Amino acid sequence: MTNLKDYQQEFIDAVKTLETRFPYSSAFAQTVERSSVASSTREDKIIFPDPETGYVLTAFTGSYFIEYSSSSLTFENIKQGVETLMSIPFSKSSETFEIDPGEKLTKDFSQPIIKDPSIIDIKDFLQTARNNREEIDSLSRLIQMSMYRIGYEKRDELFINRNKVLFQSLCRFDSMYYMVLSDGKNSSPIFDGFCKIGGFEHSFFDKSRAKVVVEDGIKVLGAPRLKPGVYDCIFSQEMAGMFAHEAFGHGMETDMFLKKRAKGEQYLGKQVASKLVNMWDNPTLGEEDPEACASFFFDNEGKLASTTHIIKDGILISGMTDLYSASKLKIPRTPNGRRESYSHKPYARMTNTYFEKGNTSFEEMLSKVNYGYYVDYATNGMEDPKGWGIQLESLYAAEIKNGRLTGNIFSPVIVTGYVPDLLMSITAVSDQFKISSMGYCGKGHKEWVKVTDGGPHLLLKARLA
Repeated sequence: MTNLKDYQQEFIDAVKTLETRFPYSSAFAQTVERSSVASSTREDKIIFPDPETGYVLTAFTGSYFIEYSSSSLTFENIKQGVETLMSIPFSKSSETFEIDPGEKLTKDFSQPIIKDPSIIDIKDFLQTARNNREEIDSLSRLIQMSMYRIGYEKRDELFINRNKVLFQSLCRFDSMYYMVLSDGKNSSPIFDGFCKIGGFEHSFFDKSRAKVVVEDGIKVLGAPRLKPGVYDCIFSQEMAGMFAHEAFGHGMETDMFLKKRAKGEQYLGKQVASKLVNMWDNPTLGEEDPEACASFFFDNEGKLASTTHIIKDGILISGMTDLYSASKLKIPRTPNGRRESYSHKPYARMTNTYFEKGNTSFEEMLSKVNYGYYVDYATNGMEDPKGWGIQLESLYAAEIKNGRLTGNIFSPVIVTGYVPDLLMSITAVSDQFKISSMGYCGKGHKEWVKVTDGGPHLLLKARLA
């Protein structure tokens, strides 16, 4: 990949020049290298795109930002970018605010890699995917089709403003499999996998976990739909994670506050959940758990990674900000200014978002349910930030009677409701915690970034269909 540090001084000089006209400016440069292979029942596929390199220069007029980006990272092009921004006419608004460049800091960061995937022969990638798929096929005669994909993404990023020179090297590795099971009358698709910080050391196949996934797929073959209604429910850790992501996703990204598209803004400082509930967004979580792979050392606007406490003991206390919304709203800045790439503008975006674990065992939680469902295997979700409605989808719900799982399975399952109603109904939070790492999140229909979500089991009331 291109060595971004070769251009470090040029960007420092560019920022100095831009600030002879603008009250604040910055530079962000990025290189991305990725590849993946997939082995399926029908074919093998290799995706090996060219590395991407580019940069963006940002200038703040006192009221708004203007930017120049290019995929041509050369000294001459950086100078051209500066000249272009310096020549753009703009009028100052009566509504102005300041940008804080932060404390002075020059530092390099890197995530740990045991086996650098960029130097592993692509044939070894493909053979590993084939071997892992064959392991899956051996788990059940009901598997009619299977696919196993592994891949990686390495990102080098450089951020510079008048006070900061920051560099980070990030790497994550994906391992995902998909299968279709059939008993001759019914079929069921199912998938699983993970994404972890690191490299080819994560290319292993977890056979014990895959057995559970196959068992889940077999459970739902021909399973009926449940009778719609409001029930006592236990959300699995994966469902709790999707609930966290959707309930406090875009609605607590504070650029939505500026657009008056988020009902959550009206609840800041108020109780929105049971006192048992604590929720966080935390791009430093990867230091503890490699599956928290939306982690980084600084966001794309130069804010060092730190934890954001969204809900504290049921009280909504913070949103997630980008530089523009935090500055204009005059609220504390959080490390959530993220770009899909150098060629896209920054938005307030989630990172690793999760419910904090509690102190109730799963067995104790189960014993509290006279009749209800254990809702597991999150598959999709969406929210309405303006109305704060939510819809979650799961593969199945397992019936609970008198504190015990009956073995009856219903599939698929839709959870709907008003976010504060669901949160206020939580009566127990388990002492087990898990991050789900396969997700991406778009801003509307675009602007995709890596996210994870997670949590403990939750006991609550929910409307199921």
